[in-house]
Amino acid sequence: MPTLTTRGPIRSAVENAARGAMGALIELHRALLAHAFFQHEQAHEVRLAPLERLHLATTDAAFAWLRPMSELIVELDELLDAPRSDPGELVAFRTEIERLTAASDDPTSIGARLRALLDTEVTVAASYAALERELSRIVDRRLS
Repeated sequence: MPTLTTRGPIRSAVENAARGAMGALIELHRALLAHAFFQHEQAHEVRLAPLERLHLATTDAAFAWLRPMSELIVELDELLDAPRSDPGELVAFRTEIERLTAASDDPTSIGARLRALLDTEVTVAASYAALERELSRIVDRRLS
């Protein structure tokens, strides 16, 4: 059985899949933010400048539902940048992403909001489909 070195075959395969999933998660996050900004601009009859968007995304309560996804992206990025990480940690991120985007009865959750947009927002739907494809590539090869 191969050892779990920094660039061993198991870590490399899982790391590559996790990098793909992170890219897809960033795209989904971007699509959800774009929709939220559009809704905000329509409701308040304003056009937001980039710094206003950043301020809203990081501090406004109306955007709080997206912060867990933002935090997960940062955590995954830090893990992928670490010189040594257990492939099991990367596999655990798959579970966390799936939990975060799962259907939910809580209307304020990311999963519930995501599900509400899948039939009406093409960019969100395409981003979510890409994320699901990338997540399917993350498997714990130590168990294979």
